[in-house]
Amino acid sequence: MEKPKPKTPNLGQLVTSLKKRIEQIERDLRTIKDTLNTKDNWHAEIKDWIGQLIDVQFRHGAQTTGTLQWVDRYNVCIVVEDEHNERRICTKGGIDYISRTV
Repeated sequence: MEKPKPKTPNLGQLVTSLKKRIEQIERDLRTIKDTLNTKDNWHAEIKDWIGQLIDVQFRHGAQTTGTLQWVDRYNVCIVVEDEHNERRICTKGGIDYISRTV
């Protein structure tokens, strides 16, 4: 009696299946990147506050109130409301928190 030959896989189906799995992984990766951008790049959260009065608490304990001028990935620029109205560029690493004043 002759043994049955092993079936060769249908390469077309394997390629299609692999493509679908890769597409799903790419979608998952985009979702993860979007989540990380929201969490890690907090300038995206405060960019709508430009032109508004904010409170900034620094890690070394100082606190400042001023108008938010601009924000990028690493820095925040505020105009401190005093007799000089000076612009201050603060690194985000030195900030404990930022909040809008009400």
